[in-house]
Amino acid sequence: MPATRPHIVIDITYHGFGHAAQVAALVPALRRRLPDMALTLRTNVPETVLRDAIPGDFALRPGPADLGLCMFGPDQVDAESSVRAYADLHAQWDAVLSHEVRSLRELQADLLIADIPYTSLAASAEAGVPAVGFCSLNWSDMYAAYCNGHGDPDGVGAQIRAAYQSAALFLQPVPHMTMADLPNRKSVAPLARIGVDRREAIRQRFGAGADDRFVLVTWGGISGGGISGDQAGEPSGHWLPRLPGVWWVVGDGLRIERDDVVSVSALGFRFVDAIRSCDAVITKTGYGTFTEAVYNGTRVMFAPRPDWPESVFLETWLCEQGTAAAVDRDALHAGEIADALLDLLDRPVAHRGPPAGPAEAAEIMASLLKAA
Repeated sequence: MPATRPHIVIDITYHGFGHAAQVAALVPALRRRLPDMALTLRTNVPETVLRDAIPGDFALRPGPADLGLCMFGPDQVDAESSVRAYADLHAQWDAVLSHEVRSLRELQADLLIADIPYTSLAASAEAGVPAVGFCSLNWSDMYAAYCNGHGDPDGVGAQIRAAYQSAALFLQPVPHMTMADLPNRKSVAPLARIGVDRREAIRQRFGAGADDRFVLVTWGGISGGGISGDQAGEPSGHWLPRLPGVWWVVGDGLRIERDDVVSVSALGFRFVDAIRSCDAVITKTGYGTFTEAVYNGTRVMFAPRPDWPESVFLETWLCEQGTAAAVDRDALHAGEIADALLDLLDRPVAHRGPPAGPAEAAEIMASLLKAA
């Protein structure tokens, strides 16, 4: 353990808000394990989102070079643009690594955690900084899934894979991809934040009855990015059916003026509190919403993502651990979900204790810091 106050640097991919949601679940456990730590987040996730989701003080800096995947919409990968973007980045590989090494040294980082930028992981060994990858997926597997079909003459995929392999560990919160190419991988228990039950506030907002039910609609993200027909690949908000005794709580991206609809921001809730306070959530396949729904005792209706390599692991786990129903995307667009939703709302839901993943991961990270 460093003799002075340990400085933890966490790099967060801005490919939606799912990576920030995983970090938001981890940080409180890290603070309990390392109460004197200084924390710097490096990311392009909006500061308002981070301050709302991650408690306590932290410094904020721009994220390292980190591409994720180019997208046509929330569910549609633009493989050709992704190939070009990765080729451009890796054509400057030496300069990128030199920049990341200087940045880590200037920060005097004692531990780097990456969810899941790989350029800073590649630079950490040269900078003398212990490093941990931390995510349910990695960009090496995603690059292989979407971009290798276009050929990899410059060895971009190999460089990405080597960067992840260079970390002391790559911690994989359940449910996660296999990541067979990473000999440093280690599975840990699931991550999820636990919300506060604000059901009575929702009931009062609507004037709802004691037996009425509340359904949250989100297309993912800490702040509950809503479903908007203005964004490619997303269904229009007008598919929400009017159902007796059912009230809708929606992410801010959904714009619909109805007396049975309210936005999360209008309620003034944290997004995880909305998950906790609703009887069901309608969403796309994604780590954060799935795990938080299961651990907050909320049913899930989801639109599968058959082309996304992580989906089979997330969807299998959700159906085993939670109360869930898949819905065809065409049926969702057409608003043909009433029967399936009412059936889901009538199914019992399990109530669990808090997930063990944050404390387990924090303990492993603190051990690496102590050994440094």
